[in-house]
Amino acid sequence: MRIRYSFTSDIEDLQKFIKFYFENFNEKYNINKEVAKLLKEFGKEELNHVAIKKLIEDLRVNLIKLDSLLEDTLLTTQTHLQASTAVPEISREREEEPEVSADTEQLPSPKREKMAELQSSLNQLGNFTKNLKATRERGN
Repeated sequence: MRIRYSFTSDIEDLQKFIKFYFENFNEKYNINKEVAKLLKEFGKEELNHVAIKKLIEDLRVNLIKLDSLLEDTLLTTQTHLQASTAVPEISREREEEPEVSADTEQLPSPKREKMAELQSSLNQLGNFTKNLKATRERGN
């Protein structure tokens, strides 16, 4: 079962959290060891097809978990980059933003677009933490 959750963190702490989740993943699902076991089975003179099938199935499940972790990490780093560069632009737009007439009020302003991008990025960060926690809970 998957669960979605989110948390608030200082942007400077993201690197520490990402590193923690990768270390935690590697301790629980050491992909290199799984591949080594699979290679060992293929190196035997007589193949144990049942063992090979189980090793491959387990490896594929863990690769899916790793892919999810990598995707969430990518989204988080993109969010970090956007947040790092968006703050000065938003404050500059606030200072330079002309008065909006009734005709142009319906058009999306750069400020609204930036806020939508930031909200999307925060949602992606929430997905990242959701997947990491689910992965962590499955290992316990």
